[in-house]
Amino acid sequence: MFAYKTKNYALLEYGGRIIIKGSGLRSRGMEPFLREFTRDVIELLLTGETGKVVPLYELYVTRLRSRCLDVAWIARSETLNEPMERYLEKLRSGARNHAAAFEVALASNRSYRTGDHVSYYISGSGKDAAAYEQCLPVSAFNPARPDINVPYYIEKLRHVKKRFEQFLPQEPTLFDL
Repeated sequence: MFAYKTKNYALLEYGGRIIIKGSGLRSRGMEPFLREFTRDVIELLLTGETGKVVPLYELYVTRLRSRCLDVAWIARSETLNEPMERYLEKLRSGARNHAAAFEVALASNRSYRTGDHVSYYISGSGKDAAAYEQCLPVSAFNPARPDINVPYYIEKLRHVKKRFEQFLPQEPTLFDL
């Protein structure tokens, strides 16, 4: 058993199947590559192979840097939870911040309604990019000229890895030798 927080844990069944419980470990709001990385790290923790977490992280970073990937792997999908008019009204009044999913919907020629799903990715450069300013619909992705924001996605991956560092063995320092 791997216990992350209250009501957030993972179990390894005798047959090798992993059961993950809790929104802190399996959030639907995560991009697929982050869910996959989280699951892979949990599997390594449950099987006692903690030394493989850093190489796994480096493998994901290499894959992101190569840009040879399916955009669906990094795309975020969200459900529009209010009408466009209300979103715009709240923006004007300062009652809410910009949201990438709504910005993608507004920029499209399609008429979106509450409950519709929007999938997008972040383009450009810079790990601190404002998602709503650099979001593009998945349909705009060109595999021949991938414009994904690699530093942005590596930073998101780093944050997920950091959540698990407390469960990894500490690297020896000069004084530990």
